[in-house]
Amino acid sequence: MKGKYKFPFNLAGILFAVMILITACIPDRGERSPSQAETEQLNQAQKLKIVATTTIVADVVDKIGGETFELSVLLPPGTDPHTFDPTPQDIAKVADADILFANGAGLEDFLGPLLESAGAEGKIIHVSEV
Repeated sequence: MKGKYKFPFNLAGILFAVMILITACIPDRGERSPSQAETEQLNQAQKLKIVATTTIVADVVDKIGGETFELSVLLPPGTDPHTFDPTPQDIAKVADADILFANGAGLEDFLGPLLESAGAEGKIIHVSEV
């Protein structure tokens, strides 16, 4: 066997060893795609929390923003805004809100103390002034 060089491994063995090395170098992508519930929860967390004082104001706000924010109404339907007395849950709802839309023009007399209790004086937009 003069003049011929003999490889200690055959070509298939070398290719197999290279494939194993390459596979070992690929990072583990233990990532999983989020479930629908997780995606919805993330979307909810990213949405602005908006409170409207009345259902009429809420309807207008909803037509503008649709599903881009989380909208809740402070006064139940049929409640007289002049005699409304906010509950602690209402105060918490306003404190947690990013923006509060109110009719204004003296309709919601309860708003001053409510905003003060909730620490939300700078969050209000009076739609009668816009």
